[in-house]
Amino acid sequence: MRAVQAGLVGPRKFELIETDLAPGPGEVLIEIAVCGICSSEIPRYTGQKMGEPPVFLGHEPSGVVVEVGGGVDRFTEGDRVTGAIPAGFATHSVAPVEGLLAVPDGVDLRHAIGEPLMCISNIARAAAPKFGDHVAVVGCGQMGLLTIAALKQVGLGSLIAVDRIGWRLDLALQIGATHGVGADGEDPMAAVEAIAPGGADVVVELTGKPGGLELSAELIRMGQATLVMAGFHQTRNEYYLRQFAFKGLVAHQAHPHYSPDVMADYERALAALARGAFPMDLVVTESFPLDRIADGFEALIEHRKGFLKGIVVPGM
Repeated sequence: MRAVQAGLVGPRKFELIETDLAPGPGEVLIEIAVCGICSSEIPRYTGQKMGEPPVFLGHEPSGVVVEVGGGVDRFTEGDRVTGAIPAGFATHSVAPVEGLLAVPDGVDLRHAIGEPLMCISNIARAAAPKFGDHVAVVGCGQMGLLTIAALKQVGLGSLIAVDRIGWRLDLALQIGATHGVGADGEDPMAAVEAIAPGGADVVVELTGKPGGLELSAELIRMGQATLVMAGFHQTRNEYYLRQFAFKGLVAHQAHPHYSPDVMADYERALAALARGAFPMDLVVTESFPLDRIADGFEALIEHRKGFLKGIVVPGM
């Protein structure tokens, strides 16, 4: 199969590269329908951690099986799949079958970006709020909003969205948050204290920044409360961790390696997606063709108004 892959050849620069792909034993060839643009790849995109070019990014794809390799009996041509599919910014990709899952019937492939939804399952299980708990989600980009969708339940004391951007808080309230705080110069610590005297029982941090993590530790109540660090802290920086020790909090680094069973988290996430638990129509805000991937990364970096989740659609 002749495929086209978007290779990162320099900071902020992609080129379309043609290549021949064929599945080996235990693999399938997938025609990519969509691939999400993830903030975790920004350091590679900007050249901070790029590696030797060309670099093939994209780890949030879904697509259709077009050819199966030897020994494969789990999938056949025409099956819709998502999961651990490498180099997703492309027309086609080859993936081992052990990392793939079927996309449930009735689910739009444009919404079946399995990897971030698997992360949401992992985050929600790490948070595990109890009946009556006050929960705060700090950082309401697409992952924060999906976390709110996963955590909302009538038994919570409150589900507080914390962000500096007002329109994101409006979406958070629409999705299921009970309160939205921190926009227009509002002091989030005072606002959370008014809702949850003494602080939140569970805080999920999704900023990936020192300031967001420090605020999260400030918002949590004293003594064995839960902090879920779900933001991707991947660059060197200075962190002030006094509250970690002072409050005796329990911190979970809820990235995929934290999951006791990644494939089980994929399955839980896809089942929830099929039930309508995730408001993907609100979260997926813009589509880009294969030759405009850089535009999607720039929109993400700039926090462009109205932009939450960009997806690359090779067939556009």
